[in-house]
Amino acid sequence: MKRRLPGVFLIPFLFFGMDFGAAFSLEAFGPSGSFNHIRILKESFREFTEETGYEIRADCQEMIVQGNLKSDDEFMNAESFHCDNNNIFGCGLELRDLKTKSEKAFFFSDSMKSIGHATHIIQDFYAHSNWVENHPEKIEIAPIEEPWHLLSMPHIQTGYYDLSPIIHHEEEAVECLNLSYEEMKNFQPFATHICLNKDSEKTFRGGNPLTFSGNNAPILLHQWAGLHAVAHTSKFLVDAFRNDHKNLKLCLVPKKLSFSCNNALFHLRTE
Repeated sequence: MKRRLPGVFLIPFLFFGMDFGAAFSLEAFGPSGSFNHIRILKESFREFTEETGYEIRADCQEMIVQGNLKSDDEFMNAESFHCDNNNIFGCGLELRDLKTKSEKAFFFSDSMKSIGHATHIIQDFYAHSNWVENHPEKIEIAPIEEPWHLLSMPHIQTGYYDLSPIIHHEEEAVECLNLSYEEMKNFQPFATHICLNKDSEKTFRGGNPLTFSGNNAPILLHQWAGLHAVAHTSKFLVDAFRNDHKNLKLCLVPKKLSFSCNNALFHLRTE
């Protein structure tokens, strides 16, 4: 028998949903933010070229993007594809599995789709977790591909999109919305997706300024999560290149021969 959420708990969340619809979206880095999945991939493809001297062909870039975006359609309720419900370990295992599938896929299109799904997981991790709150000084890549390392970081978490685990803890879940930046660095057992996510500047956390020492002007947590996502996505692609990913290498064109035409063409793609 399915248990129903108490009405008193639904009221505040319905109210928040009316004013902050983006906060409920599983589509991290959605169109309402300055960073979205397409922009992150555009920047990652450019950084890949700078690092390797090769461009990924525009048609391959598009296949990767489609795989990324379809994660929100085909696997909307799969928590491991979005690093939700505090299942970071499962998220990492899914990423490793997709990496293997992309390497062994018989059909080229399936390989590119798996790469796209993998990049979606990487990007969602930074939008849905408290990783960036814990790394305000400089961009630090999370060891998602080796999730057992995250087991030694019990303060790192993602929020619950499925609210059933927090039934009878409604007050604590709502109080999470009032926690400070410093408090969100610590594990909050009843943190919901809406409390943690940084999908856009319009979410509760995404619009908060990043507090760090230094001469640089503060940026918003959504932007800081986006920059982490770009760095990690780029690293994922560069690592695949250096490990002789056979399907990805079929997509590569030397920059000195292409004159960066593929990146320039893909940069024109609407976001």
